[in-house]
Amino acid sequence: MSVVRAVFDPRGRGLRREYWLVWLAGWVVLLAPILVDRALGLSAEQRVGWAIGGLGLVAHQVVAVLAAIRRLHDTDHSGWWLLMSFVPVVGSAVLFVHLTSAGTPGLNRYGADPHPGVPPAEQVYPVKQPKSPRAKVIDGFWWLAFAVVFSLLIVALVNQ
Repeated sequence: MSVVRAVFDPRGRGLRREYWLVWLAGWVVLLAPILVDRALGLSAEQRVGWAIGGLGLVAHQVVAVLAAIRRLHDTDHSGWWLLMSFVPVVGSAVLFVHLTSAGTPGLNRYGADPHPGVPPAEQVYPVKQPKSPRAKVIDGFWWLAFAVVFSLLIVALVNQ
């Protein structure tokens, strides 16, 4: 797999290590030009590090979203779960849990297990089990939370 395809392809599954390395690279892209400006002792008019770092950060966001989608796929969740980040506090906490939890062992609906040491012969697609009552309640809660936040946004826009 080419590096460009690995970085810019949202399909498949991604390791936790890959996800966190993308975020580390983002910090490097943001801070390196700024630190170079400071190390060279450039005046405020001569500094371009902030602009370069900002452009790099915008490019990094695209790569970070794609890495997060692959990471969610590894935990057998759709990439649409990233929209949970728009739900204040709780949405970010749920995403953090999904992005940091261990992936689904073996094959899931998004592909083979990316973890090293898992032979392809042992990757059997699990039979989809019906959702537990707890999962149904949690799903209902998220839909309700999304509806409330969306409704509040609509009300705020109408009242402007």
